[in-house]
Amino acid sequence: MRRISIIVFTYIFTAAGGIYAQSDDPLWYFGAWGGYAHNSIYQGGVTAPATENEDGHGIAAGLSVRFMPLKWIGARFDPMYVQKNYGSRRIVPNYPEFSDTTTNHFLDGVFLAHFNLPIFETGFSVFANTGAYIGLWLASYEKGSEESPSGIGIYYYDEKYEFQDKDDRFDYGLAFGAGIQYNWSVISLFVEWRMLYALSDLRKKSETDFYLPLKNDTWTLHIGFLINSGIFNL
Repeated sequence: MRRISIIVFTYIFTAAGGIYAQSDDPLWYFGAWGGYAHNSIYQGGVTAPATENEDGHGIAAGLSVRFMPLKWIGARFDPMYVQKNYGSRRIVPNYPEFSDTTTNHFLDGVFLAHFNLPIFETGFSVFANTGAYIGLWLASYEKGSEESPSGIGIYYYDEKYEFQDKDDRFDYGLAFGAGIQYNWSVISLFVEWRMLYALSDLRKKSETDFYLPLKNDTWTLHIGFLINSGIFNL
């Protein structure tokens, strides 16, 4: 997904009576969500010799807080846990195939401008959002196989990765997404697709060691619910 223009979501909202604030609409929405996470590794078009990278699959879950001063636009903050996993295979002629699966745990805070468009009087609305995220690489686990240190046979491992000086655990990038939502009086259900486009690099640049960038492109597909502040008026 790298080397292409960053998708910019723009929505133009119009209505026969114009765009206006609804004083009776709730200002605040609180909820939670969870679903699937898909991660791709970007290495600047270069990989280690005889190595193929593979996309990883994981889970994502988070909370959602929305502030909607207008019916169609507002702000949103989602603290989220997400797995940004990936795999690799090393293929050398006349040697066994070695593989590695890396499970990465991240905690990110996503800050978004949130755009909402009700679909007539059906109770449904579509939405889009765009913004940025910052977070922390919490932990990593590796499972796979490699050539035995003795040079004879295959060594299998399943262990926690110990962070090193070359690792950059500060995570940040761009975020955007879209979804559909169904609204009852105080409860809403939604389905959403989100893209996390990393600007950070998991590896610090080094002038002495062989350096390959290691960046995550992660998208999630999740379902969730919201309870709005109108519940206090019941």
